[in-house]
Amino acid sequence: MGFIYKIRKPQRIKETKSADVLILESVNRNYNNKFHMKYIEKQMLILKIKLIYLVMMLIYQFTIVINIKNS
Repeated sequence: MGFIYKIRKPQRIKETKSADVLILESVNRNYNNKFHMKYIEKQMLILKIKLIYLVMMLIYQFTIVINIKNS
């Protein structure tokens, strides 16, 4: 479930604008896309659930090991 990024052609930098302004404009253009943000939020939620699941499985396996050692 990796992210798919569209590769764009490098745009020529206009000399009237500084690099910082261009970076800010590109960031705004990317983050204004609501669908893209929803997709990222969904992916983040899936990753958080996977992480919680892995931690729970790790704890579960450690409790099994501890129980075997105690018995």
